[in-house]
Amino acid sequence: MHKKKLFIIISNAVAGIIVLALIISILSLSFGSDSLAGHDMAQSIKLKYEQRDRFSYTDPLFNVAPDHVLAYNVKFDPAQKGLAPNQIADVFLDADLTVSVDPQITYNSETDEILISPPRHPVLLGDSDFWDEPGAHWGYAPQFYAAQFYNSKGKELDKPVVTVFTLQNDLKAPEVEYYKQNGCLGLKWAPVAGAETYQIYKVTVNERDGIPHASMWWLDETKDTDLVYEGTIQLELFNIANIWLHDDVPYYICVQAVNGEHASPVSNPVYSEDIVPIVPYMAVTSGSADDSELSWVVDNIEDVGIYKTVRMLDGSEVQMPVSYDIDSAVVLDASTIIDELDETVFVLYIPFDVVDTLLNGCVMVKNYDKNTMRSDLEKLKEREKDVLLSGGRLEIDIDLEGYSDSVPQSKQTSLSVTGDRFNITATNAFSEYLALHMLSGVREIDISKFDERFDADVMRGALLEAVYQNPLILGVSSFKIDKSRTTLFLTYEQSRNDQQRKQNELQTEARRVVGEIITPGMSDLDKEIAINNYLCDTVQYDADAFDSAAKYNFKKTDPAFYDSFTAYGALINKSGVCAGYSSAFKLLCDEADVQCIVVTGYLYGNIPHAWNRVLIDGGWMTVDSASNGNGAVPNAVLNIPDHIAKTVLVEDGKYISFDELAAYKGNNEDVEYYRAEGLYCPKNDVAKTLLKGLEENGRVALRTDYGLSDTQYNAILAEVMKKGGYGVGEIEGSHWLGVIYLAVSDSPATL
Repeated sequence: MHKKKLFIIISNAVAGIIVLALIISILSLSFGSDSLAGHDMAQSIKLKYEQRDRFSYTDPLFNVAPDHVLAYNVKFDPAQKGLAPNQIADVFLDADLTVSVDPQITYNSETDEILISPPRHPVLLGDSDFWDEPGAHWGYAPQFYAAQFYNSKGKELDKPVVTVFTLQNDLKAPEVEYYKQNGCLGLKWAPVAGAETYQIYKVTVNERDGIPHASMWWLDETKDTDLVYEGTIQLELFNIANIWLHDDVPYYICVQAVNGEHASPVSNPVYSEDIVPIVPYMAVTSGSADDSELSWVVDNIEDVGIYKTVRMLDGSEVQMPVSYDIDSAVVLDASTIIDELDETVFVLYIPFDVVDTLLNGCVMVKNYDKNTMRSDLEKLKEREKDVLLSGGRLEIDIDLEGYSDSVPQSKQTSLSVTGDRFNITATNAFSEYLALHMLSGVREIDISKFDERFDADVMRGALLEAVYQNPLILGVSSFKIDKSRTTLFLTYEQSRNDQQRKQNELQTEARRVVGEIITPGMSDLDKEIAINNYLCDTVQYDADAFDSAAKYNFKKTDPAFYDSFTAYGALINKSGVCAGYSSAFKLLCDEADVQCIVVTGYLYGNIPHAWNRVLIDGGWMTVDSASNGNGAVPNAVLNIPDHIAKTVLVEDGKYISFDELAAYKGNNEDVEYYRAEGLYCPKNDVAKTLLKGLEENGRVALRTDYGLSDTQYNAILAEVMKKGGYGVGEIEGSHWLGVIYLAVSDSPATL
């Protein structure tokens, strides 16, 4: 079972629009205040996606008794039709209707009813102190999904009819948020009134007799509401939970508030698919005598790399930057560190930290010159500046538990979308509906027409998709919902007047830029490269904005830097962080009629980041214009295939509704920038090609194998310098992901 359940499924109906919607639905709407009069906008939008909806819904049942019995009137005996009672109706843990709670289902021939009673054992029962009599309690899920599959006359329904219900409980379920601190998993939640302690559990779904069932495992207990599992404690947490590398059984972590013999429903889930790709497990050694050591041995100081391969909890390997402590570098006997060495071998020992993690270790240099050792170490430290730190994305505060008392005072409750048309990118009706309101700066949205509001995961996905995929939505900082779950409240970083002014400026500038850089006859690949290069050439990375966000753990930024996290900063102010680059890239692609999405996740698996995927020749290729324009090598992340992208860019899956994620893949090597431009070169020809480029232009960039190592790069550089007659310091250069950039030291630094 996975989270992020959508109430929609892709269908092959409505040929033109729906075929396009298999990838992405880009729907253009223009509403004036008069045109909305008497118009049921929610219903109009839902009709566009009607063929994709899998279920229909009845009114929800809130706060029913824990032993509540559901009854369905039928005018037939299921057995006479060869049907089991659970084929008529059933109750599930998830909105996808895949995990039954295994209720007690019977047919009452006297009343012609299907009766559904609680299961023999309450579901998601964490602590034995809460054990109830068989059939006395549904369990501790935040909500349940009762589904009817046949009508009262015994005809199978075209769509299951779903009724969401919740149970009476004096304790609220915690609303849990996960985060990273120094590469470690953190969990936090707001205090629950009446709670004495909190239990942390792991939930897995396994098949029993061919039917999925949920199992709960205790992990931890705390009175705190903010936990960080560091170092070995973190690994013990996962091992205790029976979570191992390459474990292909999805799971989630949840929190339950407890007071004596009473327990709340479990919290919203924190899913393994989100955790394991971004939590470091260990650094991968290379050349060390002992592979268990977090260290490695190199021949020369020039071979010391500025990245370290780190294995994440899911077994994937990510390149992460390191920081060397050159002040602690010392010459010592390597045999005192490596037990396998039985002879004295003096090495230059240099400690390092993997940036923004608790991982650390050392590198040992066998060949060093005591006379130049200090200057060589300073040069090593200078090389750290080549590391691409072009991240910067703010997390949006989402509280979907509902207000118990008062609600915020709204300053705008109606649409005021006028003037230019907005291209709305959405994969479902709820996301489009929310996007339209946010484009108009609405601070109070009526969501009563959307049953998706009863599932926090689905609503969270729709909210985030709307924000990330529509770059003219500016400065949304938080979402909250009222207790009745009918109204969504938003806060923005700026006034509506400022939003409208900036939206108009952005639309005007996007048209101007596309008119300038896009010419008739260009392919989508040509357009994409032109847009990437425009942003690389005109936008300055805002390091101060990044530092401001980092100060607040990327939850907010100082007001002076609001624009740097939007397309406005990149296109109008010509300054921004990755969130601004990626939003501007999407806006320009929309204007140029190129299909594009924004992707969110982490740079090096650790730094909050945003980039793009663009549909090129049938594949959704990865492009990161912020990194392409601000590193030591140009355009290293321009249409790179997925298996290479994931070594530096780790997606978090929040940028698009979950059921759509699988569509956005791309592994077409032919459209990778350097290959498309004829600038790919096998390693055995690299030195000759580089030397020719230096002689003709004073600078050169090309791509060779993605896995080019520091040792291989240094050997290539030495060959270039020798054959070209260059002395020490006459050539500047760097490499990343197989791209090599060299320049004669007095030549311009950009291509």
